[in-house]
Amino acid sequence: MSIRARFEDAHFLLANGRFDGALLNILVAIAATSRKRYPSGSGVNDRTAFNTFMHDELIVFTHGAIAENFELRVPGADKRHYPDEVMRVEDLFYTYVRCALAHEGALPANVRFKQAESGAFSQDIQEDYIELSTTYFDGLAKVVQFARENTDEFPEHKELPDDVLSWLLFGARRENEKHKRYIDDRRKHLAV
Repeated sequence: MSIRARFEDAHFLLANGRFDGALLNILVAIAATSRKRYPSGSGVNDRTAFNTFMHDELIVFTHGAIAENFELRVPGADKRHYPDEVMRVEDLFYTYVRCALAHEGALPANVRFKQAESGAFSQDIQEDYIELSTTYFDGLAKVVQFARENTDEFPEHKELPDDVLSWLLFGARRENEKHKRYIDDRRKHLAV
Protein backbone atom coordinates (compact mmCIF):
# COMPACT_ATOMS: atom_id res chain seq x y z
CA MET A 1 0.00 0.00 0.00
CA SER A 2 1.17 3.49 -0.76
CA ILE A 3 0.57 6.91 0.71
CA ARG A 4 -1.57 7.70 -2.31
CA ALA A 5 -3.68 4.61 -1.60
CA ARG A 6 -4.24 5.84 1.97
CA PHE A 7 -5.19 9.26 0.53
CA GLU A 8 -7.63 7.71 -1.96
CA ASP A 9 -9.09 5.38 0.69
CA ALA A 10 -9.63 8.39 2.96
CA HIS A 11 -11.57 10.21 0.25
CA PHE A 12 -13.60 7.10 -0.55
CA LEU A 13 -14.55 6.70 3.10
CA LEU A 14 -15.37 10.39 3.38
CA ALA A 15 -17.62 10.24 0.31
CA ASN A 16 -19.44 7.28 1.88
CA GLY A 17 -20.13 8.90 5.24
CA ARG A 18 -17.32 7.21 7.19
CA PHE A 19 -15.59 10.28 8.61
CA ASP A 20 -13.62 8.56 11.40
CA GLY A 21 -12.19 6.02 8.94
CA ALA A 22 -11.34 8.79 6.49
CA LEU A 23 -9.66 10.76 9.23
CA LEU A 24 -7.60 7.78 10.39
CA ASN A 25 -6.47 7.00 6.82
CA ILE A 26 -5.39 10.58 6.14
CA LEU A 27 -3.54 10.70 9.47
CA VAL A 28 -1.76 7.43 8.58
CA ALA A 29 -0.76 9.07 5.27
CA ILE A 30 0.59 12.07 7.20
CA ALA A 31 2.52 9.79 9.58
CA ALA A 32 4.05 7.93 6.61
CA THR A 33 4.94 11.20 4.88
CA SER A 34 6.49 12.54 8.08
CA ARG A 35 8.75 9.48 8.12
CA LYS A 36 9.93 10.32 4.61
CA ARG A 37 11.06 13.72 5.90
CA TYR A 38 12.25 12.47 9.30
CA PRO A 39 13.27 8.80 8.81
CA SER A 40 13.16 6.24 11.63
CA GLY A 41 16.94 5.89 11.71
CA SER A 42 17.42 9.61 12.38
CA GLY A 43 16.68 9.25 16.10
CA VAL A 44 13.30 10.98 15.81
CA ASN A 45 10.35 9.12 17.33
CA ASP A 46 6.94 8.85 15.62
CA ARG A 47 5.32 11.63 17.66
CA THR A 48 8.15 14.07 17.00
CA ALA A 49 8.26 13.21 13.29
CA PHE A 50 4.48 13.67 12.94
CA ASN A 51 4.33 16.89 14.98
CA THR A 52 7.40 18.45 13.37
CA PHE A 53 6.17 17.60 9.89
CA MET A 54 2.71 19.04 10.63
CA HIS A 55 4.31 22.16 12.05
CA ASP A 56 6.49 22.48 8.92
CA GLU A 57 3.34 22.20 6.78
CA LEU A 58 1.08 24.39 8.92
CA ILE A 59 0.90 27.00 6.16
CA VAL A 60 -0.53 24.37 3.78
CA PHE A 61 -2.77 22.78 6.43
CA THR A 62 -4.40 26.15 7.16
CA HIS A 63 -4.67 27.13 3.47
CA GLY A 64 -2.16 29.90 4.07
CA ALA A 65 -3.89 31.46 7.07
CA ILE A 66 -1.33 30.48 9.74
CA ALA A 67 2.37 29.93 9.21
CA GLU A 68 3.76 29.85 12.75
CA ASN A 69 1.68 28.50 15.63
CA PHE A 70 -1.89 27.27 15.69
CA GLU A 71 -3.08 26.55 19.21
CA LEU A 72 -6.46 25.44 20.49
CA ARG A 73 -7.90 24.89 23.94
CA VAL A 74 -8.95 21.28 24.35
CA PRO A 75 -11.15 20.77 27.43
CA GLY A 76 -10.12 17.68 29.35
CA ALA A 77 -6.56 17.67 27.98
CA ASP A 78 -3.98 16.01 30.22
CA LYS A 79 -3.10 18.70 32.79
CA ARG A 80 0.42 17.27 33.22
CA HIS A 81 1.28 18.18 29.66
CA TYR A 82 -1.22 20.96 28.99
CA PRO A 83 -1.92 22.72 32.32
CA ASP A 84 -4.10 25.37 30.66
CA GLU A 85 -5.60 22.83 28.21
CA VAL A 86 -4.00 24.72 25.29
CA MET A 87 -2.03 22.74 22.73
CA ARG A 88 -0.72 23.07 19.23
CA VAL A 89 -3.02 21.69 16.56
CA GLU A 90 -0.43 19.08 15.59
CA ASP A 91 -0.49 17.73 19.18
CA LEU A 92 -4.28 17.62 19.06
CA PHE A 93 -4.26 15.58 15.86
CA TYR A 94 -1.51 13.22 17.01
CA THR A 95 -2.59 12.59 20.59
CA TYR A 96 -6.33 13.07 20.63
CA VAL A 97 -7.25 12.01 17.11
CA ARG A 98 -4.65 9.73 15.49
CA CYS A 99 -3.69 7.77 18.62
CA ALA A 100 -7.27 7.52 19.87
CA LEU A 101 -8.57 6.24 16.52
CA ALA A 102 -5.64 3.86 16.01
CA HIS A 103 -5.38 2.46 19.53
CA GLU A 104 -8.90 2.79 20.92
CA GLY A 105 -11.00 2.68 17.75
CA ALA A 106 -12.87 5.91 18.50
CA LEU A 107 -12.40 9.58 19.15
CA PRO A 108 -12.16 10.61 22.81
CA ALA A 109 -15.20 12.26 24.39
CA ASN A 110 -13.45 15.64 24.48
CA VAL A 111 -12.89 15.87 20.68
CA ARG A 112 -15.76 15.95 18.21
CA PHE A 113 -16.24 16.87 14.58
CA LYS A 114 -19.23 18.63 13.07
CA GLN A 115 -20.27 18.51 9.44
CA ALA A 116 -19.30 21.64 7.55
CA GLU A 117 -19.17 22.74 3.94
CA SER A 118 -15.82 23.43 2.33
CA GLY A 119 -14.24 26.61 3.45
CA ALA A 120 -12.74 27.97 6.61
CA PHE A 121 -11.99 25.99 9.72
CA SER A 122 -14.27 26.46 12.65
CA GLN A 123 -14.15 25.21 16.18
CA ASP A 124 -16.51 25.49 19.09
CA ILE A 125 -15.06 25.07 22.54
CA GLN A 126 -17.57 23.83 25.08
CA GLU A 127 -17.08 23.18 28.77
CA ASP A 128 -16.00 19.57 28.31
CA TYR A 129 -15.13 19.17 24.62
CA ILE A 130 -13.88 20.89 21.48
CA GLU A 131 -15.87 20.50 18.28
CA LEU A 132 -13.93 20.94 15.04
CA SER A 133 -15.40 21.36 11.58
CA THR A 134 -14.91 18.54 9.10
CA THR A 135 -13.06 21.06 6.92
CA TYR A 136 -9.95 20.22 8.95
CA PHE A 137 -9.87 17.04 6.84
CA ASP A 138 -9.36 19.17 3.71
CA GLY A 139 -6.24 20.74 5.21
CA LEU A 140 -4.85 17.37 6.27
CA ALA A 141 -5.46 15.95 2.79
CA LYS A 142 -3.76 18.93 1.18
CA VAL A 143 -0.67 18.38 3.35
CA VAL A 144 -0.37 14.79 2.06
CA GLN A 145 -1.14 15.59 -1.55
CA PHE A 146 1.32 18.48 -1.90
CA ALA A 147 4.18 17.42 0.39
CA ARG A 148 7.43 17.59 -1.54
CA GLU A 149 8.23 14.04 -0.36
CA ASN A 150 5.13 12.72 -2.12
CA THR A 151 5.71 14.02 -5.64
CA ASP A 152 6.48 10.45 -6.73
CA GLU A 153 2.97 9.47 -5.59
CA PHE A 154 1.28 12.63 -6.88
CA PRO A 155 3.35 13.35 -10.03
CA GLU A 156 0.56 15.55 -11.42
CA HIS A 157 1.60 18.21 -8.86
CA LYS A 158 5.35 18.13 -9.46
CA GLU A 159 5.42 20.32 -12.56
CA LEU A 160 2.64 22.73 -11.68
CA PRO A 161 3.62 26.34 -12.33
CA ASP A 162 4.29 28.21 -9.08
CA ASP A 163 1.32 30.56 -9.55
CA VAL A 164 -1.08 27.62 -10.00
CA LEU A 165 0.40 25.78 -7.02
CA SER A 166 0.12 28.94 -4.90
CA TRP A 167 -3.53 29.33 -5.88
CA LEU A 168 -4.27 25.67 -5.03
CA LEU A 169 -2.53 25.87 -1.65
CA PHE A 170 -3.30 29.41 -0.49
CA GLY A 171 -6.06 30.83 -2.68
CA ALA A 172 -6.40 34.60 -2.36
CA ARG A 173 -3.68 34.64 0.33
CA ARG A 174 -1.00 33.62 -2.16
CA GLU A 175 0.66 37.04 -2.43
CA ASN A 176 2.06 36.88 1.14
CA GLU A 177 5.88 36.66 1.48
CA LYS A 178 5.67 33.55 3.68
CA HIS A 179 3.63 31.80 1.01
CA LYS A 180 6.09 32.75 -1.72
CA ARG A 181 8.97 31.51 0.47
CA TYR A 182 7.17 28.18 1.00
CA ILE A 183 6.74 27.72 -2.77
CA ASP A 184 10.39 28.66 -3.39
CA ASP A 185 11.63 26.23 -0.71
CA ARG A 186 9.43 23.47 -2.12
CA ARG A 187 10.76 24.07 -5.63
CA LYS A 188 14.39 23.98 -4.34
CA HIS A 189 13.83 20.65 -2.60
CA LEU A 190 12.29 19.16 -5.74
CA ALA A 191 15.29 20.27 -7.80
CA VAL A 192 17.71 18.33 -5.58
